[in-house]
Amino acid sequence: MISVWHQLKALALQPLARLRQWPLVLFGLALATLLTIIFTLRFGINQDVQIGKPSPRTINAPRDLTYESPILTEAKRREAANDSRNLVYVEDDQIHAQQRRALQETFNVITTIRNNPSLSIDERQRQIAELPTEPISATLATKLAEFSDEEWQRVINQSNALYDRTLQDHNFSIDAELLAKIKTRYLPYNIAANLSEDQRLVVLYFIDHSLEANRTLNEEETQRRQTAARSAVASVTKTVVAGENVVRQGNLVTVEQDETLRKLGLITPSLGLPGLLARTVLAALVALALSMYIYLYQPILRGQQRALLVVLGLVVAPILIVRVFTGTWLNFPETFALALIALPLAALFDGSLALVAVALIALVVSFVGDNAFQLGMIGFAGASAGILAIRRGERASTFVVAAIWISAVVFCTGLVWRLMQPTITWKAVMFTLLFSIINGGVSALMAFGINNILGRAAGIITPMQLLELAHPNQPLLRRLMQEAPGTYHHSVVVSNLAEQAAERIGADPLLTRVGAYYHDVGKMLRPYFFTDNQYDRSNVHDSLDPKTSAKLIADHVIEGAKIARKYNLPPQIVAFILQHHGTDVIRYFYQQALQSEDSANLADYSYPGPKPQTKETAILMLADGVEATVRSREQSGMLIAERDNDPESLPKGGQTISQVVNYSIDSRITSGQLDESPLTLRDLQTIRTSFVKTLQGIYHPRVEYPKLTRDMQEK
Repeated sequence: MISVWHQLKALALQPLARLRQWPLVLFGLALATLLTIIFTLRFGINQDVQIGKPSPRTINAPRDLTYESPILTEAKRREAANDSRNLVYVEDDQIHAQQRRALQETFNVITTIRNNPSLSIDERQRQIAELPTEPISATLATKLAEFSDEEWQRVINQSNALYDRTLQDHNFSIDAELLAKIKTRYLPYNIAANLSEDQRLVVLYFIDHSLEANRTLNEEETQRRQTAARSAVASVTKTVVAGENVVRQGNLVTVEQDETLRKLGLITPSLGLPGLLARTVLAALVALALSMYIYLYQPILRGQQRALLVVLGLVVAPILIVRVFTGTWLNFPETFALALIALPLAALFDGSLALVAVALIALVVSFVGDNAFQLGMIGFAGASAGILAIRRGERASTFVVAAIWISAVVFCTGLVWRLMQPTITWKAVMFTLLFSIINGGVSALMAFGINNILGRAAGIITPMQLLELAHPNQPLLRRLMQEAPGTYHHSVVVSNLAEQAAERIGADPLLTRVGAYYHDVGKMLRPYFFTDNQYDRSNVHDSLDPKTSAKLIADHVIEGAKIARKYNLPPQIVAFILQHHGTDVIRYFYQQALQSEDSANLADYSYPGPKPQTKETAILMLADGVEATVRSREQSGMLIAERDNDPESLPKGGQTISQVVNYSIDSRITSGQLDESPLTLRDLQTIRTSFVKTLQGIYHPRVEYPKLTRDMQEK
C-alpha cells in the first residue's frame, strides 16, 4: 500500500519536477491563496444592526472620520431638483372664458327645456339627460326638471358666483394639482349656505364639470432645469468625531447611520458572490504581476525557495496587518510604516524588486478599506524614499540616511493629504510631523535589526555580515594570517584584484572581496605544501610522487570547505572555496606523471569543482590564476614592463603583465572553466583591463637599465 502511494505521489509530482521554475510557481499560488483569504476575511462586526429596525446596542465612533456621503449627496440633489423654482408652466388665458361661456350656454338650454309648455315632466327630464354639453345622470336630470323657477335661478346665480370667485381666489391660474385640491377642499366649503341639499349637489356638479386647469407643466424645460440643479450640487462631506454617538440602543437605524457605521468599519457587509469573485481576481492579478516580474527580471531569485518564502512573508505581512487594523491608521496614515518592509527587500534582494513589491502592496492597501487611498499613497511614498536611500544597506549610516528621507517624504506627502481636507489645523500638522519622524525612525531601526535575521532565513548574506567577515579580527582570518602568512598575503592581493574587476562589471564587489579572503583557508592544514608559504624551505613535493602531490594540492579545496562550515561561514563564501579552481587540471604534476608513466588518469590530477556558477566566483578564479602567474613571473625575473620593446634587451621567455593576464584568462576559457558562469565577452574584456591596471600598480616592473661603461663613468 505504501509503495503504491509513493508511486502515485511520484507520478503526480513528475510534471512539477520537470518544471525548472516550480518554486516560483508555488510562490505565485501561495501568494494568490493568502491574498484571497486576507481579502475575504470577515469579522462579523454588528451584522445584527439593520436599517429600519431598532439598534440592539449603542455604537460610538472609535475615531475621527471625514467622508463623502452618497446618501446625503443624493438627498441634497433631490431637494435641489424638486425646488418649485425649477417647475416651468404654460398658461392658457382663454380656457376659463371658454368654460364660462359653455356653462352659461348649458344653463340657457336647460332653461329653454324647462320653459317649454309642450313638454311633460318626463320629456323634460329625458331631454335634459340627453344634452350633449354635459353628461347629466337621470337622477340629476329629474332634479333639474322639478326645480321651481326660483330654485333654478338660485342654482344659476350661485354657480356663476362660485365659478367667478374660485378663479379670483386663485389668480385665474390653476394647474392639475391645484384643481384637484379646489374640487375636494375649496368648493364644498365655499358654496352658499342658503341652498338646499339638492341645489348644492347641482351647483357642485356644474362647477366640477366646468372648471378646468389652464396652467400645464412644461416637462422638457422642467427636466432640463432639474438636471442642472442636481449637477450644481457638490458632494456632501460628513465628519464624525471620535466618541460621537452614531446610533443609540433602541432607536431605529436610518440609512445615513448605516452608511456611517460601514464607513467606520463597524458593520461587516456581506460579500456575496460578485464581491468574492472580484477579490479572488484581484489577488490572482497581484500574485501574477509579482511572479512574472521575478521570472523576467530576477532570474537568480526565481529558483531559491528560501528567498521566495521570505519575499512572500514580507509582501503578505503588511497587507494582513492593514486588513485587521485598518481603522488604526486612517486618522494618521503617516504611521503606516511600509518602509519597514521595503528596506529589507532592497537591502537583501534588489531595489527594483522592492519598488515593485511596495507598489503592489500600496495598491492592495488602497482597496482594503474605505478611505484607505491615502494610506497606500503615503506608505508607498515613504517606502520608495527608503528604497532609493538604502541601496544595499552596506553600513549602519545608510539606515540613518534612509530614516531621514523616509520621515521627510512621509511628512510632505501627509501634509499634501491634510491640505486636501476641508479644514486643517496646526495641531494636525504637528502630529503629521511627529508621526512622520516616528515612521522613519522605527522603520530604519527595526529594518536594521531584522535585516540579518531575514538574510539568514532567505539564505542571503548581507553586506553587514560581509563587513564582519572581512574584519581582520575574525578568528579564521587570524588563524590564516598566523599559520599561512604567504597564503594570507596572496588572498589579500587577489581580493583587491577581484574586487576592482567585480565593481567594473556590476557584480558584488564586497562579496567578491570577502570570498577572496577565505578562498584558500584549506591551505592552513598543510601550509608548506604550497609555494605561497615555502619561502627558503625545500619543496616537499620533490620527495613525493606526482599523484600524491596532486591529491594534496586538490585537497585544500575540500578541506577549506570543511573548515569554512566549521566556522559557520555562509554558503556563499563556501562556494568561493569550492569553485575557485573549478575542475581545472593541476598541470605541473600531470605533466610529471605523463613523463614517468605511460598514461595517467586525468581525474586524479584535477580539482573536484564545481565550475564557477556566479560572476563573483568566476572573477575570483581568474584573479587567483592571474595573480599567482604574475607573482611567479615577477619572482623569476620573467616579468617585463609594457614599454620594453627591444627584444635583445629582454630576458628569454619574458612576458608583460597584459600578456600574462590574457594567457591566463584564455586558458580558463579554452578549458571550459567559465562555461557555467554568467560572464559575457564584454565582462571578460573589462576584467582583463581591470586586472592589468591593478597588477601594474602592484608589481610595476621596471626597465633593466644597462651598466655604466668606463667611458660613461668618466663623462
